Amino acid sequence: MQIANKYFNNNYLVYQSRMGFPKKVKLDKPSFKTIKAKNSEKVSSYRKKLENLSEDKIEYNFINIERDMQYEEISDNYHLYHNMNPKNSIFTMKVEYGIGTKEDPALKYAAELGNMIGNEKYSFNVLKEELQKIGATINFYSSGDYFGLDIKGFDKNFEKTMSMAGDFLQNLKVRKEDKKKLKKLIQSSTLERMFEGRDASTKGNALRDYALWGQNSNWLKRSTIKEVKKMDTDFLLEKISAAMKYETTIFFTGTLDFNVVKTSVKKNLTLNNRLKKSSSPIVYEQKLKNKNTIGFVGAPWTLLVYMINLKSPKKDLNENFFKDDFLINRILLIIEKFLKTKFEGERHLSRIKKIPCK
Repeated sequence: MQIANKYFNNNYLVYQSRMGFPKKVKLDKPSFKTIKAKNSEKVSSYRKKLENLSEDKIEYNFINIERDMQYEEISDNYHLYHNMNPKNSIFTMKVEYGIGTKEDPALKYAAELGNMIGNEKYSFNVLKEELQKIGATINFYSSGDYFGLDIKGFDKNFEKTMSMAGDFLQNLKVRKEDKKKLKKLIQSSTLERMFEGRDASTKGNALRDYALWGQNSNWLKRSTIKEVKKMDTDFLLEKISAAMKYETTIFFTGTLDFNVVKTSVKKNLTLNNRLKKSSSPIVYEQKLKNKNTIGFVGAPWTLLVYMINLKSPKKDLNENFFKDDFLINRILLIIEKFLKTKFEGERHLSRIKKIPCK
């Protein structure tokens, strides 16, 4: 009582919120009658003009790789692909480093950190403002096979954009406020994993990928929560730096001449003279080939069953596979036997139904 009287006094506030069902306020119907539309069949002159437009025949303009694209290996393991943009004066450039999350799962978080920081000259917010002034964007990305940078802007500001991109890559800097962003990134990743364990569709996807790829499933190769929590800014910056030492490919689309782009790339984006040969794209061999497979993810209160049929052409699954009543009953018997063996009892089998054979 002494403790309660000391701490639970006038300066103490308790707020309790419980889920409920608030009473809904029913509104009275309007006293006036419904307004009936007049001249509902009439059409505007604009619509008449649209309806009378002739439909021209579609003419296909296929890309001729030899004619429409230029390629050059501008240095060892450094490739440049150039394509003209016939529509407008906006350029796009993808800087692709030959390593991805299949080889280094931490690159997923390195890309996210890279999109939250600035460089020696500009903080994150100031950098974005300077890029906005010239209508440009610079963003890191990662995929299973590649890590890289997406650069977009106007052709007239190409040199300025490239200069800022090169300076950004060479002088990445994490400030005090950026470290807080990393903490939030790790927290959100941890929460995401927690919710995955409660979501049946996510479990089903993980089961499917494991059946197809085994230990090469993305769910197993990705960084663990323990590994994610240990990541700090220095670790992730080192991952970015290491990725930029791999075989590099530049994809450019714009109105600028090939040699102009090549000169700018050499000046601003050639950060390492000796690049490691890339292993990407990495193609895993499927574990399932010519057999029907049933996968289980189970607990006494939960059962996920994933049926995979790889004999049929590329449809969702072979239609006959599901129309065969005898086969379905065989599958259900297997499930029932599995549950009886694993969970000892039939109280969890009430939802499993057999289909009467014709």
